[in-house]
Amino acid sequence: MTDDVFIRIRGVQKADGGTPDEPLELMASGKHYLRNDSHYIRYEEFLEGFDRPNVNVVKFSSSRLEVIKNGVISANMVFEENRRNLSVYTTPFGPIRM
Repeated sequence: MTDDVFIRIRGVQKADGGTPDEPLELMASGKHYLRNDSHYIRYEEFLEGFDRPNVNVVKFSSSRLEVIKNGVISANMVFEENRRNLSVYTTPFGPIRM
């Protein structure tokens, strides 16, 4: 079963060098579905200055959250309680290790 959803993501962008924190907010429509005991939310993100959208998937279960980005920005970030994971966030300006 697939449901239409409205996604609202709010956060803060932090930078070194004394720059004040910058609030960020993204709103988009997308799809939610359940497969193999994991929830998926898929949505497109339109980035300023680029013609094609980024396709994003947030996959989560009771013990894990995964953010997958494909397009102008690509990444596969995994978040698990009490674990450190290394990811590469690839942008048009170069990769960022996180």
